[in-house]
Amino acid sequence: MTVQRPRPPRVLLLAAALALAVGASGCASERAFREARDYEQLEYWDMAVMAYQKAASLDPANKKYESSLFRARLQAAQTHLGRGRLHRSAGQLDLAKVELEQSVALDPTNDVAVQELKKVVEEIEVRRLETLGGSPTEKAKAKAKGRRAAPPMLNPASDKPIDVTFPPDTPIKKIYQALCTASGINVIFDPQLKDDKFTIDLRNLSFQKALETTMRQAGHFYKVIDEKTILVAQDTQQNRKEYEDQVVRTFFLSNGDVKDVSTMVRGLLDLRRMATVTQLNAIVIRDTADKVAVAERLIEVNDKAKAEVVLDVELLQLSTKKLMDLGVALSSYKPITTGTATGNDGKPITSLPWNDLLKLSLSDFNFTIPSIAVNFLKSNTDAEILARPQLRIAEGEKAQLVIGDRVPIPVTTINTQQAVGQVGVVPVTSFQYQDIGIKLDIETRVHHNKEVSLKLTVEVSNLNGSVAGQNGQEQPIIATRTITSNIRLKDGETSFLAGLIQTTKLRTKSGMPFLSDLPLIGPLFSTTNTQNDRNDIFLTLTPHITRAPQIEEEDLIPVWVGTENNVSFSGLNVRLESPQAPATPFDAPSEAPASRPVSPTNPVPANVPAPGILPLQGTGPNDPFKPAAPTPTPAPASPKTPLAGGDAAPASASFVETAGPQSLALGLEIENSELSAGETTTMTLSGPAELADAGALEITLEWDPAVAEIVTISPGPWRTGSAALNTRLDADRGPGRVRVGLGSPTGVVGLPSGALARFTVRALAPGQTLFRMSAGAGYGKTGALRPEADAVTLSVAP
Repeated sequence: MTVQRPRPPRVLLLAAALALAVGASGCASERAFREARDYEQLEYWDMAVMAYQKAASLDPANKKYESSLFRARLQAAQTHLGRGRLHRSAGQLDLAKVELEQSVALDPTNDVAVQELKKVVEEIEVRRLETLGGSPTEKAKAKAKGRRAAPPMLNPASDKPIDVTFPPDTPIKKIYQALCTASGINVIFDPQLKDDKFTIDLRNLSFQKALETTMRQAGHFYKVIDEKTILVAQDTQQNRKEYEDQVVRTFFLSNGDVKDVSTMVRGLLDLRRMATVTQLNAIVIRDTADKVAVAERLIEVNDKAKAEVVLDVELLQLSTKKLMDLGVALSSYKPITTGTATGNDGKPITSLPWNDLLKLSLSDFNFTIPSIAVNFLKSNTDAEILARPQLRIAEGEKAQLVIGDRVPIPVTTINTQQAVGQVGVVPVTSFQYQDIGIKLDIETRVHHNKEVSLKLTVEVSNLNGSVAGQNGQEQPIIATRTITSNIRLKDGETSFLAGLIQTTKLRTKSGMPFLSDLPLIGPLFSTTNTQNDRNDIFLTLTPHITRAPQIEEEDLIPVWVGTENNVSFSGLNVRLESPQAPATPFDAPSEAPASRPVSPTNPVPANVPAPGILPLQGTGPNDPFKPAAPTPTPAPASPKTPLAGGDAAPASASFVETAGPQSLALGLEIENSELSAGETTTMTLSGPAELADAGALEITLEWDPAVAEIVTISPGPWRTGSAALNTRLDADRGPGRVRVGLGSPTGVVGLPSGALARFTVRALAPGQTLFRMSAGAGYGKTGALRPEADAVTLSVAP
């Protein structure tokens, strides 16, 4: 007879399978987490990020994995940022761009990396334009031309250098007429303008310079009526108000405070017609074009984004309590009350006659026998509070970190209420909550040399007993320790604060008098309570600049603004017109070229020079508009490379620019080129001995992601050798792409050779794919390097 065993229910089988799957997932996630910790100890931040990502994907609900991944991403972003700056200083813009793009991808909130990447992209674009020809400045000017609403512009027929010489005592109006007639410009005069006599002798000046110099000598100014007409008037405040055109301009501030900026502009330029729109954070100005242009420059310089700092705070509080209670304790004596004696008449007896007192015996008295308790207690308590917050603080702003509890403190106030015929006093009790624990107040300031000043206030408070208050309420006693300090740290430097130690030792002895003091047997009649408390606090602060002050070279150059009574915008240099300056009356209109000849009202014959206009030496005798012999323009100097002159690379990396990247042969080998779906193999990237003269190397591999995938990336045998001290491996992967980088964080030359990295390749689906190097770059002592490697083929069978 065959007995069949009953099969377990299907539900139990499914539950067991699910439990096994969950256990396997938990083990895998913990294994990936431990692997990430190992990479973190070796400062392989990219590998740590990949391992943390794997752990977080296997266990998304684990907050420990999520916080560790966030911290590793920040550290990896800082590492790539440092390498990007190193590549940029060495002139390796392509490598710098790759590193900075990786930094921005890891931490998009890091504005320093975003700014560095923007600068590198601009430098690459400048190099490209220089190679193709054409100046980016000229292209920018041509692109921006005609986009502004400009006042009427003069368009002289000729602006070539001329000599202007008039005999003594020549009427000023005649001088103006001669200058304007020679350049095809009509001139009209203010009715109040006096025709004073002057002597003018100017050499090799354009029409604009000659006209302005003459008016400065005569104390006049002019207003442009149209492109061929000007009005000349005496330079007085009344005439300026009457003739000078005014403009209205609205400035929308992006970062600055509208009240602070408006106060600054009003104080410097003495503006009366200026209004602020707080809702839009805007400033509206109505004044002359010159004053508005100066105000625009001031607002542009001061409307800067505040610098920001991410502050890594690590706070460790260790509390130790040791208690020992040993000995014999007697209970306390308490009086026994029996009430009030009464007589036969029922009234209380307040006094006894002597005869009744003599009748008292021992049976009329009661005594309490104390109880005995033997104390034999020892207690040790250790507590640890660890906090690792990250604070992002804008420059000049305050941040506060509080770790602890809020304790209610009773506050009693007396209210006097007066009613008809009576006066009442009513106590009112309210509660105020006070923070008890660790309080950290921080105020930051970012300096231009990449250092950070921190104004710190550290307060440590705890409850230290209580006292009796009004109405039987207990008032807590709060013990406080406060430290105020100003420190200055470099970007990424750590400050360690310790010494906030509080030690309390308390020893209490109680027992029977005299007997507790006897030697040997005294402890039998006494009890001793010993209590030792110790509280240690350790604090570390590490600032990371995420947004540096956006001060450019143009912001440091002084701006010439004329005189006290006559403000004029002359650009960044009074001797050279600034490309950013507003259009002057002599700028050619956008719809007509500047050299378009226009006949003057009274044309001058070609063979008759204008009065007082003498031809330059060496020109034709009857050609007043022919320019002087031009001064030979020196050939432009060849552009300096980033390492030329004073811009040297760091001392630890002596690199030079070469004509082109040098080829560097790498090896790419795969152990098994034929796999079945689900099988794995190892692919090795190896390097030659020439890597000993290289400082950094980076390659990108690509393949068909539908056929295979790279599961893990690990360093070669050099990880356990001496090269591990100066070499770091960075890697990240995506679908069908993997990037591997080797370099030194300090810029020391010398990479390992042989097996550089190993890839675990897993076959996914039948087919064939090619692992090929799609991009690569590097640098060494001889300049840029171009890594090359032969592709390898992988075939996957069904």
